[in-house]
Amino acid sequence: MKKLLLILALTATGLTSASAQSILVNPNFNQGANNLAGYEAYAAWSQGTTYFQSPWDFPDAPVVANGGGTAVFSMNTGLATRDPFWSGANQEMSFQQNFWTPDNNAGVTQTTDLYSQELTFTGFAQVSQAYASGNLGQVFIQFLDFNYNSVAFVTADVSSLPASGAFNLKASAPASGLNIIQVGFRNSGTEGTAGQMTASQLSFTAVPEPSTYALLALGGLGLGAHLLRRRRRA
Repeated sequence: MKKLLLILALTATGLTSASAQSILVNPNFNQGANNLAGYEAYAAWSQGTTYFQSPWDFPDAPVVANGGGTAVFSMNTGLATRDPFWSGANQEMSFQQNFWTPDNNAGVTQTTDLYSQELTFTGFAQVSQAYASGNLGQVFIQFLDFNYNSVAFVTADVSSLPASGAFNLKASAPASGLNIIQVGFRNSGTEGTAGQMTASQLSFTAVPEPSTYALLALGGLGLGAHLLRRRRRA
């Protein structure tokens, strides 16, 4: 019986280790020079009651991959260059990967099911150009419902990270009710002002929550007892 339980424990450990592999499509920006495969870039501006948002992956959302595992993103002056009205507008720029849930309402085939998982986003995000007062650089994990509203947002301010720039974000995904889980970076502040972040060595992992481990353990004990009874009958 002890031998059987040991085998089950080793098997469970193997499964956990495998599930903790990085699931980012492009964690190191190094699938070729200036390659941002797997990421979305999005920008929005507001000034008074006037609002403008760029299409996904539009050049108004400034992200540059330097190759070799580094990407740089910053506040942008592109919109004000074309239309001076937007000079001094409020701006937000996001740069992320999307993980669609099995029951998403957009008909997207999910690559992995992150429901009921403990999520960890790690890497390095360093300020490469100082943020002006009121500007903010963030790393985040975000959960979006079926109306694309944020139901939870776990974040760290890159400007307050240690000198190494290392970050380690953790979040627990719910068991249902989501359209997308997003992981990435966000800049916000005044259009055209300083603020630039350099990111590298990213990893996004998922492992079963403790309750899932408990179910696995109970299942293993039940299987062990069943096999032991069969051996005694034989």
